[in-house]
Amino acid sequence: MEAIAHTRLRVELKDAARFDEAAARAAGVSAVTQVAPGVLHLIVGDQAAALAASLQG
Repeated sequence: MEAIAHTRLRVELKDAARFDEAAARAAGVSAVTQVAPGVLHLIVGDQAAALAASLQG
């Protein structure tokens, strides 16, 4: 996972079918775009870099 813009996270998934878009939206993701098989961009707002750092531990 990485912040790719001020407002987006790029997520690479081994199994994209397991991604729960409803749960992501409930957690504050405003939009999800699939840019390639298994690669998603999550629109999260101004906190993209901080959120990426937090999720990576």
